[in-house]
Amino acid sequence: MTAKECPHGIRMALVAASAATAEAVTFPIDFGKTRMQLHAGRQTFSGALASAVRKEGIGGVYAGIQPAIVRHLVYSSLRISLYEDLRKRLTRHFSNSASSALAGLLGGGHCAGSGFTC
Repeated sequence: MTAKECPHGIRMALVAASAATAEAVTFPIDFGKTRMQLHAGRQTFSGALASAVRKEGIGGVYAGIQPAIVRHLVYSSLRISLYEDLRKRLTRHFSNSASSALAGLLGGGHCAGSGFTC
């Protein structure tokens, strides 16, 4: 199934599921990085995670994940959907492949820029 065949609702659901999964997988990495920053020069990444698990349990590593997932559900779903819709509209106006690539770049740039204003 291509992006053109994929209904908007299914695309949003797939993007939301992938964003939530990515956040759940990378959240411990961000947690460890933050703990290292708090204890600058005194702790390694693995030491920060091990210390947190010993003192707080595995749930401590995932504390605060709910708002992070909600943020990614909204942000990623809107960003990808806006990009796909804008790219489709722009490529209708450009016929050759170089112009189509430019339309993709313009669509991506617009959506990336609008993400920073939210």
